[in-house]
Amino acid sequence: MALRSFYKIIHTSSRTVWGTTEERIFRESLWMTEKGHQIIVIAPSGSPLFMRAKKMGIQVYPLSFNRLAHIGEYSRLKRIFAAEKPFAVNCHGQNDAKLVLKAARKTGVDCRIISQHAGSRIKKAWFTKRKYNQYCHYTFTDSPKTIPLLQKFFKIKDIRIFSIPGGIIEPATLPHKADAQKELSFRFGLPPDTRFVGFTGQMPLSWMGGMILQTFESIKTQLPHHMVIASDQPQAFPSDLKEDLARATQGRIHFLDFEEKVWPLYRALDCMVFLPKKDEVFRAAGIPQRLLEMMYAQCPVIAPIHSGVTDIINHSQNDLLFDHDSQEKRIGQLVLETICQKSETLKRAAAAGEYIRRHHTIDAMGRDILRIYRLHQIRLEKERHF
Repeated sequence: MALRSFYKIIHTSSRTVWGTTEERIFRESLWMTEKGHQIIVIAPSGSPLFMRAKKMGIQVYPLSFNRLAHIGEYSRLKRIFAAEKPFAVNCHGQNDAKLVLKAARKTGVDCRIISQHAGSRIKKAWFTKRKYNQYCHYTFTDSPKTIPLLQKFFKIKDIRIFSIPGGIIEPATLPHKADAQKELSFRFGLPPDTRFVGFTGQMPLSWMGGMILQTFESIKTQLPHHMVIASDQPQAFPSDLKEDLARATQGRIHFLDFEEKVWPLYRALDCMVFLPKKDEVFRAAGIPQRLLEMMYAQCPVIAPIHSGVTDIINHSQNDLLFDHDSQEKRIGQLVLETICQKSETLKRAAAAGEYIRRHHTIDAMGRDILRIYRLHQIRLEKERHF
């Protein structure tokens, strides 16, 4: 029997917010659709993922994944799977996993997947072990560092768990650095030759503010640079924080609220200090999408030694790392090193961009997923033949 060339894939999510998980599902869905595969999204009606998928012409089914409505929603999922006959079902959260995987198994879906995304809590329980080992065929993680923890808790075999980090969508072109820097200067009403150091991340703003101020104090007399704090979250910066930092630095700190079009910013900066949340023992690790974008844009990055960060950054080879415990003193030193040692910085930035182009684009991610689908299909055909 000939193997199929195109797949019908259903993604499910119970979340009603727009975050890195939803962005990943959406990007993957668009890429798969472009390659000729059929994508269906099941998500709460009115959620950002549901609305964006529908707007882009992706088939959608509304489902709330409400605990009080599980019996009815389980029956509806079975009807959807029986009618659509997908090759694969991929659930993207613990709230929907048990319901979705059980319905997919009951209706004979060929390939059942649970994606363990960054930040999700890993709970050791007998029914969770059953979910990973009986209800689904594969587990996808955002980082290879999550795999040992899942295997320790749930005894998942190597051939059934894969690290598939999210991939970035490459821009058609990248702005020239000089043009981007002038545009950012104009945006803040500054002279066109103003240079910038950036800060971004998911640490609490109260903590970031103090750390950024300390970094500024350590470099302000040695560098003429202004600082740009770019939000990694849709929430706006508190006005009192902005006023306090601007006053303390005599107007050399500026704020950018969350933006999806980030390429001009990354190209405008002489370096970016990236501050993810600290690792937590029982939470899944992940490679931050924003970090991948910075490195692709050849924006020199300074980041802490962190599970998702060290998946892609090798200190002094493609960017610079510091220890969380010495960050106040070390960040300022690394900013000075990055800006003053221009030749070495350019080499690291070029190496970072090349690494991301090879391993962490949406094309690379999509090819890895399709390879797993195809190998699973081959295995199924062999089982059915014998």
